[in-house]
Amino acid sequence: MDNVIITYSGYILFILSSIMAYSQYRGKKKFETDKIELQQDFETRKIEKQIKYDTYMLYISKIDTLNHKLQNNLKSEEMFKTQMEMTSKIFTNPSNSATAIKDYMDKVNRFIAEWGSEQYRSMEELSGVKLVCGDIILKMLDEYSTVTKDYVDTTLEFMSKFPLPYSMN
Repeated sequence: MDNVIITYSGYILFILSSIMAYSQYRGKKKFETDKIELQQDFETRKIEKQIKYDTYMLYISKIDTLNHKLQNNLKSEEMFKTQMEMTSKIFTNPSNSATAIKDYMDKVNRFIAEWGSEQYRSMEELSGVKLVCGDIILKMLDEYSTVTKDYVDTTLEFMSKFPLPYSMN
């Protein structure tokens, strides 16, 4: 009888150890599968974030370039010469100052009109940013588009109706 108990206990231990080994094997495989899935998910999110970052940086770079171009145009040698010509015309013939100021403002208006058309174009390019952004940024971009359009429209409207300080008579 003792031998039978030992034999049955051996079988039971064998079955228990087999079950334990199998569950450890399944657990290890599950862990490895989960680890691979997490790594793939991490890589996918990393790529998505890089795409978003690159898209945002490209757009911001375009906006910065556009604004620097306007600033450089307004501070350019051409504008400096135009200012000097305007000042010279005003001092040499004060009665013709309205024409001199108008010529100067026409040049300023040309630069601002170029800036305005570039701003409109850059707002159209926001669609690329909108494709990769989340809901919060999308809402902010929509607000930005509205404010920018209003700002550019108002600026261009003001500059096109810039009043001359003196009559041209």
